Amino acid sequence: NYWHWMFDVLPRLGICENLINLDTIDFFLLPDNKKKFQIETLEILKIPKSKQISSVNNRHILTEKLYVTSHPVALSDNSTESILKIPGWISEWLKIKFIKENPENKKKFSNKIYLDRSDSKSNVKNLRSIINEEEVKNYLAKEGFQSIKLSDLHFKDQVLIFNSAKIIIGLHGGGFANIPFCKPDTKIVEFKANPFDDVIKNLATKNNLIHHSVDCAFDEVRKFNQFGHVKVPLNELKLILKS
Repeated sequence: NYWHWMFDVLPRLGICENLINLDTIDFFLLPDNKKKFQIETLEILKIPKSKQISSVNNRHILTEKLYVTSHPVALSDNSTESILKIPGWISEWLKIKFIKENPENKKKFSNKIYLDRSDSKSNVKNLRSIINEEEVKNYLAKEGFQSIKLSDLHFKDQVLIFNSAKIIIGLHGGGFANIPFCKPDTKIVEFKANPFDDVIKNLATKNNLIHHSVDCAFDEVRKFNQFGHVKVPLNELKLILKS
């Protein structure tokens, strides 16, 4: 998915380019190269389509020389613990590669953004969603927030939106993988089902952002699970915005 593409896959190119001129590589074996965000990010990184090999279609390869990197994030046997400590160099590498000082055809977006996940697709049974999302969106619209679906946008525009925003609100999910593109002191408000999952909080802190969480668990059974449907306590959200 998008999160793992941004933090587990692309940074491997960052590891490689410290030792190898990537122009000399004949082929790059990728998890896949068909999704919109894969196509757009690889194009920006100047990895030619002719050099891309999808491991979905090519399960076996024969080569004289193979370069394999360590995992950029899972640096111990405990991957759950590792993801809470995403190395800072990854965020810096993403900034260098994707933030453009003067982007062409710069579009105008609100500096108050709500991440609409209603178009989200999941490979697990219980898709994460907000029960009272229309109520949340209506309230935020009155507060001047622009509701966006990241999948509708070109990756360049996603970078621009996060880089221009002053406050971003949304449900815990892959869209927050764009946090490294935010300017320091940008406010992140995360709706959480599991109050103990600090992946996004830690990533925001490492990027010098201001993180607030809204606990959306409405029963003890669901309190430690990020999947399934949650209800956003609107009064708590209002208090955060007022403060």
